[in-house]
Amino acid sequence: MAMFEAMGADPEDALYLKAGVDDVWAFIETARLWVDNPERQGMPN
Repeated sequence: MAMFEAMGADPEDALYLKAGVDDVWAFIETARLWVDNPERQGMPN
């Protein structure tokens, strides 16, 4: 819990930890796009 407190809760605070461009959110977005794609072929073998 202390780690989340250290990250901060106010995006306007100078000490607030912001996500980078190539972080877990980029991976989640890629997964979302794959799941939402009706043309996907499934997972590769």
